[in-house]
Amino acid sequence: MKRLILPILLFLMASTTLAQRGIYALPEPYGDVVSISSTITRTNAGRIFASNTLTDTVTLFDLDRTILAEFAIGNNPNGVSVTPDNRRAVAVSENSLAIISLETNELMAGYELEGLPFGVVTDNEFAYISLQANDEIIAINLEDGTTAFTVPTPDSPSGLAKWGDFLYVTHFWTGEFSLIYLPLAEVVRTIQPNAQGSLFAGVEIDPINGIAYLPQSIANTDEDTTEGNRIIPMLYEVDLRLMSITRSINLAGADRNANIPYAVRQPSNRTRLYIAYAGSDSVTVLNLATGEADNHFETGTNPRGMVFSRDFTQIYTQDNVDATISLFDTRFFGLADQIPVSTLPIDPQEQIAERLFNTAVDTGLSSNGLMSCASCHWGGQSDGRVWFGEMTPSIGESGDIEPDWLNQHIAELQGGTGFDVDSIDMDALISLLSPQS
Repeated sequence: MKRLILPILLFLMASTTLAQRGIYALPEPYGDVVSISSTITRTNAGRIFASNTLTDTVTLFDLDRTILAEFAIGNNPNGVSVTPDNRRAVAVSENSLAIISLETNELMAGYELEGLPFGVVTDNEFAYISLQANDEIIAINLEDGTTAFTVPTPDSPSGLAKWGDFLYVTHFWTGEFSLIYLPLAEVVRTIQPNAQGSLFAGVEIDPINGIAYLPQSIANTDEDTTEGNRIIPMLYEVDLRLMSITRSINLAGADRNANIPYAVRQPSNRTRLYIAYAGSDSVTVLNLATGEADNHFETGTNPRGMVFSRDFTQIYTQDNVDATISLFDTRFFGLADQIPVSTLPIDPQEQIAERLFNTAVDTGLSSNGLMSCASCHWGGQSDGRVWFGEMTPSIGESGDIEPDWLNQHIAELQGGTGFDVDSIDMDALISLLSPQS
């Protein structure tokens, strides 16, 4: 019997160690840099690099926030990243990958891509790109543009976070969250915080505590549901050692009604979380200890990305429809500066239409700030859900839209008051929603 004691003790010790470490042995928290896909990023020196969807360009800003260079890279540029060695910046549009020298501020190379590229992260060798239409991640060699490997994934891979050999992937329309182990080039785990999760682009990784933060919109398609809870903004906390949900927070309850929590960032003290709402033109500062908001502040229109300054005393938001970058201090959350991101002109009617389409702040479109047109039709696409017995159409699929019908649709689904049929706002919306010739 005594001879059995030592093996049993060793087994228990090994089991305890495994339980403490979890299923996945995570990368070194200080040794492996975390790279997050976003619409805005910065270099180690503090220069800012941002995308501009209304002008189809990406822009590099100097330390004094003046434009160093602007590059036309194709339709709807969305993802930008900087290599860890700070020698190159990369950007993806709907049809291309651009590689830019941070030493000369010039375009080094451009490569055609297919499959609706969305997010991009980098190391010093590869750009890892999510292809939404192809349901795969592709690794592109930064030196010659060749494809090193591809990884099939669940539907609509979008936001990316690279940490050592781990690549985390958000899935835009399904709310799923995947882990790719890069040495095997395969998905090793996928979880789904909520079966009705959607509009899932942002992810933040806390490497010290091994936690991921996932903002999503939860759709309630029940016909007897009122507009008061058809779309709920949520935040999920994931233990990356186990790839399991440890906490869920209703963001409307934690702060106030808001639409499309899209981007998320954590300051260096890791006690707070900044959550940008693409449909509410605002940011919530969430206290992670209490799960309640400490503060919130208003941004420009349609913020899709955030990045902190080097010392974390300021935060930049990429305000997509305004075509600006807003700079706030992180003590009193006052607006310090607002910077145009492009030197190119923007069609005023297009800008009006994009503002209306993406906002839940205007009472003409939402009775309570929880739902926007983009909640179901992000980027002109379909959320794939059935509302009132009909599948959400993509923009343009319904044919010509009449103003009276649009007002009725807004009232029934979003509780908005609508717009005068002869107004500039209605003309702009109809132009955006009509089939393009």
